[in-house]
Amino acid sequence: MSYPPWLPALLRPCVTSECREHRCRVRAEGPKDSFFMVRIDNCLNKRVHELANKPVCDCAVMCEKLVCLVEIKCGEVRPGELENHVPQQFESTEHFLREHGLADRCFKRVVAILRYCSIIKHVLLRRILQKHIRAEILTRKHNSLILPTAQHQVRLIFEVR
Repeated sequence: MSYPPWLPALLRPCVTSECREHRCRVRAEGPKDSFFMVRIDNCLNKRVHELANKPVCDCAVMCEKLVCLVEIKCGEVRPGELENHVPQQFESTEHFLREHGLADRCFKRVVAILRYCSIIKHVLLRRILQKHIRAEILTRKHNSLILPTAQHQVRLIFEVR
């Protein structure tokens, strides 16, 4: 497969069609070759020694001017769980990508969550989490997000099987 010059060679072996965790998946739709989904956890971090012992997010959607980092939480999320772990995963992944040829990109963060702890109200938690972890939240109810790219739109979709 041929890749555009804006996709670093380091990432190309980890290009995938979707990102999965158990029965949850995130996929992207948009014009062909306007984006590439790259598996970070269990692919890039196994190929690149520098990432081996660092917390990383599950995948990233790479566009010419935008990188969307994605973390999938397929189990029940308890209070404090996201705030304590997810920001570190995003920070270390973004830092690595910026150091390896993507410093000029705009970065966006997305967390896909299957279930919240039943004690906390869904809408209130979603707003609080967005503020605390500085990320968009995808759920079963709010399962898609439009990513504006340089010339097109890419739609990120969270699905549960």
